Amino acid sequence: MDISFFLAQVFGLYFVLAGVAILVRPTATIELMQLIANRNATFISGFMALLVGVPLVLLHNVWDGSWRVVITLLVWLTLLKGVVRIFVPDMVASWADTLVSYPRLVRHMVWVLIILGIYLMSLGFAWSV
Repeated sequence: MDISFFLAQVFGLYFVLAGVAILVRPTATIELMQLIANRNATFISGFMALLVGVPLVLLHNVWDGSWRVVITLLVWLTLLKGVVRIFVPDMVASWADTLVSYPRLVRHMVWVLIILGIYLMSLGFAWSV
């Protein structure tokens, strides 16, 4: 299986499942965002994101102008997420604090992720059928 289709399936499923979980459990989501507001938790989660992001970038760095660029952007964003959380955890914690105050904005962002997830799943799973 081509790595692009596999990553489309992985990111697609993750975005849809995580997005639905966030919509179904809004209280837990607020608690999670408060955890991210803790700079130590943010710092540690940055290393986890870095651990995932580095191999993803090495595996998939495709800039061919097709839908695969979406996957490439996602793997680079994963890496960037880790770097930002490690080097500026206070800024990330501040963003999380701010987002807690805007639940409608969070819901809109989640819907964007769910739609992106459905798009990626349609690409990834349509190929494997």
